[in-house]
Amino acid sequence: MNLWSFPERNAVIWIAISIVAVSGCVAGNSTSEDWQDELEDDTEDDDSQGSTDAGSIGDECPGDPLKIGPGKCGCGVPDKDSDKDGTVDCFDSCPYDPNKTEPGFCGCGAAEDDFDEDGAPNCVDQCPSDPRKTEQGVCGCGVFDTDSDGDGVLDCIDQCPNDPGKADPGVCGCGSSDDDFDGDGTADCIDQCPSDPLGNVKTKWYPDCDDDGEPSPFATVACSDIGASLALSCSDGKAPDGGWSTAAGVDCDDEDGDNPCACGEQYHAGDKTCEPVGLLRASCLEISASNPQAPDGIYEIDPDGPGGGDPFEVTCDMSGGGWTLIYQEDFESGDSSGWENGASAPTPVDTASNCAAAHTNMLGGHGIMGVGAQTVQTFDVLGIPHTDISVKLDYLVFDSWDSELALVYVDDVEQYSAAFHSGDSPSSTCGGGWPDHGPQAVDIETAHGDQTVTIKVTSTLDQPASDESFGVDNIFIWIR
Repeated sequence: MNLWSFPERNAVIWIAISIVAVSGCVAGNSTSEDWQDELEDDTEDDDSQGSTDAGSIGDECPGDPLKIGPGKCGCGVPDKDSDKDGTVDCFDSCPYDPNKTEPGFCGCGAAEDDFDEDGAPNCVDQCPSDPRKTEQGVCGCGVFDTDSDGDGVLDCIDQCPNDPGKADPGVCGCGSSDDDFDGDGTADCIDQCPSDPLGNVKTKWYPDCDDDGEPSPFATVACSDIGASLALSCSDGKAPDGGWSTAAGVDCDDEDGDNPCACGEQYHAGDKTCEPVGLLRASCLEISASNPQAPDGIYEIDPDGPGGGDPFEVTCDMSGGGWTLIYQEDFESGDSSGWENGASAPTPVDTASNCAAAHTNMLGGHGIMGVGAQTVQTFDVLGIPHTDISVKLDYLVFDSWDSELALVYVDDVEQYSAAFHSGDSPSSTCGGGWPDHGPQAVDIETAHGDQTVTIKVTSTLDQPASDESFGVDNIFIWIR
């Protein structure tokens, strides 16, 4: 039996040694001092009994009652892993975050995720679903802070984004000044007498026949220039040199009952003027300019004038500023004529999916247009003179978009770009069941003067159409 293993050994051995020392009987060559040294060495440090003495055999941390070796953190520091992430607290800068050992950009307890992969972690990215913006700016996430006309007002709040002189349509609409030349309170665009502060009718209906720079308010004979369509011959029965003639019975000037005018057989009453029969305008804008009160509707125009092609009817948006409609399609017939995928293959129309049931027929859509898809068509503007084009359509976003971009191009120039993420939508509108955004209104207005225009609708999707897709519907193309 090994007596040294019992707690009571010190007392028993001390007694035994003391007796031997007193009697002078010590085994071998040992002395009482040798036994005393051995006893002290064995009793100096016993961590298991809570001793703090130094010198225990095999204890590398004699001053640490909780450790006998330095371990990973060293004596005096526990090898503790509070968040159980496999890194002890002494080396873990985030000891209570099981997902991080360093604070990184976002600090302990916050993920370093970069949702839109733009290099800015979500914790500092004000637009975590928009790869093109890290701050909301003025226009907010998903919308460019662009000032197309350089007037200092961003497009998202500029009601006339292509008119540097105006930020809202005002009375005259975008592209037209709201100037009031004569200061009579009526803007020139609707003032029939822009140089006459006493009225808004008189000057227009009594033209300057003698080119002296002043109106001829009492003229009774029309100007000789047949191109002066405002010229009148009022109630005198004469046929002026220019070919204008009048006859009694039709009042062409209701604004002035004392000086009525009537048009002859070869002429018809235009905008209170006698115009040659068959004289047609080249566009809705020209009609609107000659008659600012003209209502919306269908008009006959002749873009190349007499002797050219046959006149034809068009739909005019007069209230919006004289726009001429050149294309309109809602795909309810199921026909996608002219729309191709870029490789001369027709783009199908969705007439049968649950998205078609939820949103009506559309070009492309769920299961049709996904990764790499596009739909393109080039339009003839019918020879109509113009300086601007307007494209309006619904871009439909379906299923699991993850910050990809919806894109619309006009003549290969990107005019619309918006990022969408399935996680930003509370519910699914149709398709495969993922939360999605459904139809998004696209409204583009830009400068254009060519005789053709190419519209392309596409995306940056990277998954098949069964997983994420897009469609197009309710397309309107106007020129002015």
